[in-house]
Amino acid sequence: MKRFSRRSCPCRRLKDLLILLAIILAGCAHFRPAPRPAPDWRNSLTVVVADVGQGESIVIRSPTGRIAVIDGGVSRATGAKVWNFIRDSLETRRLDWVLASHYHIDHIGGLVSVLDSVFSLSPDSLVFGVFDRGGETADTFFVNYARAARDRRRTVQLGQVFDLGGGASLTCVLHNGKVLSGDSVVPKEENSRSIGLLLEYRGFRMIIANDIGGYSDRYSDIETILAPVVGRVSVLYVNHHGSAHSSNPFWLKTLRPRASVISCGDGNPWGHPAGQTLKRLLAVKDNMVFLTESGRLGPEGRRSARGRIRTVGSNIWILAQPPSFYVAGHKFRL
Repeated sequence: MKRFSRRSCPCRRLKDLLILLAIILAGCAHFRPAPRPAPDWRNSLTVVVADVGQGESIVIRSPTGRIAVIDGGVSRATGAKVWNFIRDSLETRRLDWVLASHYHIDHIGGLVSVLDSVFSLSPDSLVFGVFDRGGETADTFFVNYARAARDRRRTVQLGQVFDLGGGASLTCVLHNGKVLSGDSVVPKEENSRSIGLLLEYRGFRMIIANDIGGYSDRYSDIETILAPVVGRVSVLYVNHHGSAHSSNPFWLKTLRPRASVISCGDGNPWGHPAGQTLKRLLAVKDNMVFLTESGRLGPEGRRSARGRIRTVGSNIWILAQPPSFYVAGHKFRL
């Protein structure tokens, strides 16, 4: 019978190979990039730009758990979607503030469901009330919104600060065409009456100016008078869904965002986001552009060889954890 020597034993050789492989893998581990830490929304300022199609809804959760909702999308269905997200993902049935940016249906239509849902639990489930630009319109969807707000409706004041807790705050820097510096323009239409909100947390800054314009005779140029008040930001919520009438060069040069977020719907008839607006956004150094849906990307979007446009197709999470913040999983330094 053939004997296997210690040197030639197959088991011994296999063991030696396994040990060698383990040594190689251990050495390679030193050259692997460190895994990206998973952001924890419970200990961060969290901003969720909800995917509500062609419309707007933003949910803000402070590090202490306070919740502010800005707009609710176009319909009761989108509003229900926003409320279910708050209830199931953020694990709360209480809101601190509800804010209506202006009175177009793609912004306040869904707030009816949000308000009905929170009030159905208890009147105390909405702590501080519903804030908007004041006044009223004869549109049915505004009447439905005002009815849903009950007696909790309040007019936001220019310069009003909403203390979100944990060092986070939301400041009204724009109201009915007037900005904190004292400059003002006469609003030409409803979009120009949007309230503007500056969100701050330590070194993180995000401007949410809703549907204001600055690049067309059709709309009042509010961007130009608001830009010096805002200054540099970490994140820009792109005005008016990325329309051609928004994001003028002075606005972008002054704000210099690291990330820009566009809320728009696939195949929308307005061509949002406009190709020329994307081109201006991409001209900002190191700026990445995130979209809730693809909208109608023009050649400027399709030819984005630099890879700075991301269509997320779902809620966009922005988590501020100074000295860093995350947008849809992409890490940025403050």
